[in-house]
Amino acid sequence: MSTTIFCTFEQQDLADLAMGHVRQIRGVKSIHYVIDHAAHQRTRGATNSVSDGMTASWGLFGTNAVSTGDTPSLPASVKITCDDAARRRVVSMLVNMHAYKIVTTP
Repeated sequence: MSTTIFCTFEQQDLADLAMGHVRQIRGVKSIHYVIDHAAHQRTRGATNSVSDGMTASWGLFGTNAVSTGDTPSLPASVKITCDDAARRRVVSMLVNMHAYKIVTTP
């Protein structure tokens, strides 16, 4: 049997780090990031106005790079499929890596 685990991290970087550790647990079958389109659109709309202004002013100096340090980090949701035997180890790893909204389904 397989178990599906959903969880959320405060930042994409934390999710990436945690998934690197979760991938090494024996019994993990798949890992997929789940995109929250509503949150993505809200943040994208807020950052476009800032980055458009910076691109226009930097374009005068021949630079087309936009700093990503000013853009807010989005929460990242993850769906993990694993064997029933690996469920406890995966959930323990997620708790240790500061995941929240951890939900398991049989």
